[in-house]
Order: sequence, then structure tokens, then C-alpha cells
Amino acid sequence: MKTKLVRNHQQKFHFPPAFCVFAPGRINFIGEHTDYNGGLVMPMALDKGVYVAISPNGDRMLRIQSLDFNQYAEFSLEGLAPDPSAMWANCPKGIVRMLQDKGCAVPGADITITGDLPIGAGLSSSAAVEVAVGFAVKRMFNLNVSDIDLAFLCQKAEHEFTGAKCGIMDQMISILGKKRTLMKLSCADLEYEYIPFKFSGVSILITNSRVSHNLAQGEYNVRRTECAQIFEMIRTMNSDAATISDFSLKEMGENEYFFRGTLYNRLLHILSENYRVRKMARMLKDGDLYAVGDLLYESHKSMRDHYEVSCPELDWLVDNASQIPGVYGARMTGGGFGGCTITLLKQSAEKAYIASLDQYVKEFGIEPEVYTAVPSDGVRVI
Repeated sequence: MKTKLVRNHQQKFHFPPAFCVFAPGRINFIGEHTDYNGGLVMPMALDKGVYVAISPNGDRMLRIQSLDFNQYAEFSLEGLAPDPSAMWANCPKGIVRMLQDKGCAVPGADITITGDLPIGAGLSSSAAVEVAVGFAVKRMFNLNVSDIDLAFLCQKAEHEFTGAKCGIMDQMISILGKKRTLMKLSCADLEYEYIPFKFSGVSILITNSRVSHNLAQGEYNVRRTECAQIFEMIRTMNSDAATISDFSLKEMGENEYFFRGTLYNRLLHILSENYRVRKMARMLKDGDLYAVGDLLYESHKSMRDHYEVSCPELDWLVDNASQIPGVYGARMTGGGFGGCTITLLKQSAEKAYIASLDQYVKEFGIEPEVYTAVPSDGVRVI
């Protein structure tokens, strides 16, 4: 990948890159739709992600080529703005603009981008682009930006340049991921703990349903609006609450009459998912993989029934996995409405699981893709 990246960068810009950067995508093991509600999440950085080559140009221009989209564009660094007709360029433009708004001087850069993450699969390819470009620009021009600041700037770029009102999880794990671990992260105060994942004979498989989702359109932002409504209701009962996650399941039970219908279900998911993340950390430390698997299934059921972000293809994949000996558990991962599932299973069960997906093709007319998830390090120079 790096050889291809360097060759194409030199061919396009007539200079070799100063260096290359890799930023990983992610799966969220558990803790879905809790990040933007001040809750708990447990992501892991993948060994697949986004690769960036960068060189300075000194002429106040941002020149970007995307090998995967076969696109090239150049922009003046004066007044960078989102462009709906060139969505592929909005993530890299966005993080450069956020760095500028922070007061960082960016003289100009030539950037080449490629990757091995499936786009639209819910593995945070957009966050990986922002992190890779942001990290590369920061390093190239020696900018005084901390890791946490970079995460927030990448999140802001996602909000303002793509329209997806994501939480902070994707950017944090892409920057701070650590090999052979999951990260238990509190999105309220950004306190985090690395949870070892070193189980012999056990795999995490990602199954891409190949039902593409678009978080900037449709139901994802509807959920954000619903959560804002819930928070305003909570504030009438607890003026000290800073986020939905400051409310407890006990308080919800005591005020059950206050929340009805859809908003009740949304709140139930958020609060119960926070509980599952806490329990998941304990079960992983204890090595109780059967309990871990049960939590994965519970999480998926809540997202399907209470948060309503699943789809028939994801439900089929989880139900199918539950019927295969050697599978501990499975759930959808990511924003939902398509994308991927994760399956925790014995390595001896992998062949049976993959063979079972032939029925998925018959059911939906779609060929799924399966990858092994390897917990990996965060953004780095390669």
C-alpha cells in the first residue's frame, strides 16, 4: 500500500512525499449511540484504515488526490468550505480548515489519500481520513495541537463539512488506539482505560452486509434530535445533568410516566447500553467469553428494538451467527441502517460461519465480505 501511495504521489506532484501516515478505522465492540450522549463506548482500532502521503508546496494551495475515488482537486487555503458536489474532498478540507480556525498556520500541502477500508460500511473511514490528514499536517508544519485537541477538531470537521453529527469516539480511537486492546472510553470526560484482548484461539470477524449507509442523511441525525428532546426532559428533573448519561436506569424507572413511546425506548437503549459497557469490561478482564457474547446479543437486540437502527440484513447476520456452534456472540456495529456486524467466535468455527453466509446471498442477493478484526495501534508515521 505504501509503495503504491508514494509512487502515485510522486507522479502527480513531481516530488516524493515528506512522509506517509496511517490512521486506522475502527469497530465499536459495544456501546452504540452512547458517545454523543456522554456515555460509555468500547471501540478498537483496526489494522485497516487510511493512508496519506504529504509534501509541502508553499503556495497557499491545498491539492488533494484520492486514489480510491480517482479524483483530484485543488483549493485555495483562503476560505475553505464544504462542497456537496465533491463530498470525497470534504473530510480532508474540513480538518485543514479546523486547524486554521484554531490559529495554526498551514502554508500549503499536496496530499494523496488511499485506504483499505470499505467505504460506507460503518468502520469510520471518514474519521480515519480526517485523523490521517490532520496528523500529517500537524507533523509537517510542527503545529502545537494535542492528541485530544486533534480529536475534537476532526469531530468538528465531520459536523461542519459532512453534516454527520458524530460523537468523539471514532476520532479518539483512531488517534489513541493500542495494539491487542479495546478502549473503554467515557465520552463525557474522555477518561479511558485499555482493556486487554489476548484470547488464544478466538477471533473477531467483521461481516460487511454491503448495505451502504449514509449517516449525513436520514435517521442518524433524527436520533440526535430525539436525544436532544430527551435531555431537555431530563433537565426538568435533574438540573445538574450535563448529558443524558447522567440520568440512571433507577431514575428512569421512578419517572417512567414522564417518558413515553419512542423517546422512552431511545432512553432505555442509551442507559442500558452504558450498563452493558461497564459489565463488558469486567467480563473481558475475567475472561468469561460466554458472558461477553451474551452482552453482544443484548446490545444488538436493544439497537434493533429500542433504538431502531438495524435493518433486515444485519438482523439476519446476527441471528445466523447465533445458530453456529463455537460462536460466542454477535451484534451490529457502527451507526446502523446497514454496514457491518461483529462476531466473536472460536477460530475453529470460522469456516462454518463463512460457509453459512451462502444463505445470505440467496436471501438478499448480496455477497457479504468478511474480515478479521485485529486490535491495532492508532495513527502513526509509516
